Amino acid sequence: MKRILIIDDEVDFAESLADILKEKGFFPLTSNSPHDALQKVRAADFDLVLLDIKMPGMNGVELLKHIRTVKGTVPIIMLTAFAVEELLQEARTAGVAGILNKPVDIRELMILIESQ
Repeated sequence: MKRILIIDDEVDFAESLADILKEKGFFPLTSNSPHDALQKVRAADFDLVLLDIKMPGMNGVELLKHIRTVKGTVPIIMLTAFAVEELLQEARTAGVAGILNKPVDIRELMILIESQ
């Protein structure tokens, strides 16, 4: 069972996605702030991180870089409702496993998760 950390400041979105992943047999955990997410990453191992690119306080790419320093190669899939090409290119350079647009296509997400 893959442990998946969902990091998104939209609480309802994160919880809904967690419910779907739980139904699919995964063990999801949510975080709604970058600082809380870093604490969770430091405290536990995850098989995958789903990370929103636009959040208050610290954007997803900055958080991605912090996660990389703590957990190295954990696969990270970025989620975005905004096409901020500069941030997306930074995410690609940092080695994300994929980038999905919101609303998330669950079939596409499952393919990415299973490929990790």
